Amino acid sequence: PGATLIYYGDEIGLPGYHDPDNRQFMQWDWDTRQASVQSLVQTISLARQVHPQLTSKDRTVWWESSDTLAISMSLNDQHALVVINRSTQAQTLSNGLTWANLPSSGTVREILTDQTMTLIDDDFTFTIPAFTSQVWIWE
Repeated sequence: PGATLIYYGDEIGLPGYHDPDNRQFMQWDWDTRQASVQSLVQTISLARQVHPQLTSKDRTVWWESSDTLAISMSLNDQHALVVINRSTQAQTLSNGLTWANLPSSGTVREILTDQTMTLIDDDFTFTIPAFTSQVWIWE
């Protein structure tokens, strides 16, 4: 909750180790993976400014398994679902919405891919690829 904390180098996925070698020199010649991590961090940082529900302390664990976590966030009438898949395989998630203070109808947009879905009942089903995150915003 509250302010985002990004340690030096996290914005590009710079490797970190144990003390005393926990911070290495900044790499300025980023490879493709580091550039994609930086782009993702930038997108999510900007999303927190545009969508205040992403900073809300009103959170509910919507889905949890050993490698997948989804947290609903609400602020006033604004809602979001943040999903992280650390699994080596895609995961299909399906769960109710209203019990987690999420609207069961309307349009949701995944802001990292711009995918949209229309909700018509109290069930939200989607697939998240391996090693990715999704941020669903209720519009």
